[in-house]
Amino acid sequence: MNLNWDAIVGKFKNLIGRNFKKKSENVRKVTLGIRSRVIIGFSLIFLLVLFVLMVFTYFAQMNIVLTEKFHKASSVSGIIGNVSEFLLEKSLVESQLERESQKNFIISALEDFLRLNSEVVEVVILNGSGKMVLSFGSDVLSLKKIKSEVKGSVKKQFYFDLKVKGKEKDNKDYKVIVQPIVQSSGLLISVNNDFDDLVKKLHEKGLSSKDQEYYYSKLIKKYEKFLPKEFLSKDSKFYGDLHFLFLSLYKEAFNKRGVNLGKDSYLLSDSWLQNAKRDINRYLGEGNLTKVKNTYDKIYENLCRIREYGEEFRYLGASLVVFDVTKMLLEINKNLKLLFFIFVGVYILSVLAIYWLSGFYVKNIKELEKWAIQVSNGDLGVRCNIKSRDEVGRLSDVFNYMLDEVVSRYHLEKFVSKETVGLVKSKKTKDILLGGHKRKNYAFLFSDVRGFTAFSEKNDPDLVIQVLNEYFEMQAGIISKYKGDIDDYVGDQIMAHFSSNNRCDNAIYAALEIVKAVKKFNEDRKSKGMASFEVGIGLHAGDVIVGSVGAGFRMDYACVGDVVNTASRLCSSAKPMEILASKEIVESSKKDFKYEEIEPLILKGKEKPFEVYRIIP
Repeated sequence: MNLNWDAIVGKFKNLIGRNFKKKSENVRKVTLGIRSRVIIGFSLIFLLVLFVLMVFTYFAQMNIVLTEKFHKASSVSGIIGNVSEFLLEKSLVESQLERESQKNFIISALEDFLRLNSEVVEVVILNGSGKMVLSFGSDVLSLKKIKSEVKGSVKKQFYFDLKVKGKEKDNKDYKVIVQPIVQSSGLLISVNNDFDDLVKKLHEKGLSSKDQEYYYSKLIKKYEKFLPKEFLSKDSKFYGDLHFLFLSLYKEAFNKRGVNLGKDSYLLSDSWLQNAKRDINRYLGEGNLTKVKNTYDKIYENLCRIREYGEEFRYLGASLVVFDVTKMLLEINKNLKLLFFIFVGVYILSVLAIYWLSGFYVKNIKELEKWAIQVSNGDLGVRCNIKSRDEVGRLSDVFNYMLDEVVSRYHLEKFVSKETVGLVKSKKTKDILLGGHKRKNYAFLFSDVRGFTAFSEKNDPDLVIQVLNEYFEMQAGIISKYKGDIDDYVGDQIMAHFSSNNRCDNAIYAALEIVKAVKKFNEDRKSKGMASFEVGIGLHAGDVIVGSVGAGFRMDYACVGDVVNTASRLCSSAKPMEILASKEIVESSKKDFKYEEIEPLILKGKEKPFEVYRIIP
């Protein structure tokens, strides 16, 4: 029966084509292609990076400029504070004339500073109640704005923003640095310092009567003009009492400042302290030391409260330094605009580059699509010709290979029986792979690292493997150089066979080069104080049986025969750095090397002594 194969193939193609036309209705349409997605994704990332960078640049520049201005304004406030306390604390100066002199000194210093620093436009000094004592420079800062920002006593340095509307909507931006003016001299400061030094020491560590009398007399001399006469007479009930002394000094300091303690005003009277002293004497008479201690603690607690008021009243007022930041902001904005335009230019160029480069990928993908459609239409001879050396090009090669395999299997079914095809499809690899042994003539090389077993027993496993691999790596490279194949690594031994036409010569040359390389390698290791090892090599050639041996789930391609065993036993008989070769392998070689015949060896499995040659390196 004659078959019209062209007609059959034609019908096959028509069938596939009809199926594709039916399935093409379910093929999705491209609404957002790769090129568009790449550009959109890049744009989003780019815009995010641009936004983050712009924000970071703005705040970084602002922080740098503000830090510089802040330090400059702080230094001005510090200079003013050291002098302006004489304007704010009347007790520090003796006359109105002296205050006017200090005021003129401040104005002169500010004139010089404003002349040298054009960004500072105004300096204002406030007293403790928030009243403006001095204003120098431009009238930028209003008292209303000051009261809204500076509330109460200024205890630490801070700043606030100020925006002033100018003509024709020309707004001006300012930064105002506020710095407390702290009294650094005077009666109150001196009393606070002595209180910290003496009263705390008296209550925390204790002072002897002699020490108390010494410190009392010292303080009397220091504050004589501020104390009532009863503290100077030894007959006075207050004489020698540090508690009454400090209470009197605080009372005098607060009166000079015109300070009112409000609900704690009773602390400045002598009555509470006199009552406490009377209670202490009574408790001592009763022997109640616990109450004595508690009363002393109460005295100390009240004096510390007075001390806290003294610390609070050190803050005399505040100095405000105003500097213009409009030009600074204009410069920052100018830099940001420049950065923005640079990024826009880079973005446009990047999008154009992405559009151009992505065209190659889109073109190749469309080529794959065209190929797939042709195959689906039944054209099994079409090739996907994509030249690019990338993933798409590799995919086209895989598709071509896949199509070749499909076509080969399709044609194979025409010539192979159904039973054979069924066997392959059922994956019964045991029936296919086991067997097929052949007899081959090979040359064998066995190399054993001598003394390594003892070394491995005494050293760390990681070091043992590292050293062994170094010797194996060196020998394996030489074996490969002479076209040898390594069959196995057993312990510290290598088994290799040579199957080329010059297999006997190649095996001998490899053995000679291994000995030479090991000698050089050992010299290097010895120079570094490292352990070194020698090798013994056995060579033999002859017929062996090669093929797949093992089980269905684990097989190996092995060489089996007496030749293999003999080569292994020659290796075992070889001395360190000695090459023992059989008569067969030497006679089969070109003999262009030095060798000598030695006494025959009695090898295991051999009935007669075995003729052996020593290859001389």
